[in-house]
Amino acid sequence: MSLKQAVQFSPGVSPKPSAQARPCYDWMDALVHSNVDGLAMTLADGYAHEMLTHDPTYPVLEHKKACIEFWSWLLPNFRKFILTVEEVKETPGEVVIQAASDIETQSGHKYRQGYSLTFSVGQQLDGSYKLTHAKELFKDTDALVLLRRDLGDL
Repeated sequence: MSLKQAVQFSPGVSPKPSAQARPCYDWMDALVHSNVDGLAMTLADGYAHEMLTHDPTYPVLEHKKACIEFWSWLLPNFRKFILTVEEVKETPGEVVIQAASDIETQSGHKYRQGYSLTFSVGQQLDGSYKLTHAKELFKDTDALVLLRRDLGDL
């Protein structure tokens, strides 16, 4: 039986995050499982998400509510979503993740993409961490255009 939704880790990448990286790992897990409530739980109230696509028609997600609305529309379109974490680097307040996806849409379109995800992370009053900002660089903009066409977004 093949996996349909999973976060996988390349050799040398720990599947056990630090406290600071925990919300990033939780975000990735919620993303692949289309768990919008889980995504929301990882975000600070002022969260914003920049998608670096070099495409001015792509949505700008300037606040948490816009992110939730976008993911609520996007994620049900995927019947398969495997995300492989290839590298994780941390500095205080920042987690940078290199990852690759293997996605199949409900219509059968196969989408493979490389990402560089830069998360800003803030410690909360209770000592936990939440995501305050993200920059998501799509490495293959041509593949992104084909996905958007498949989803009727272009």
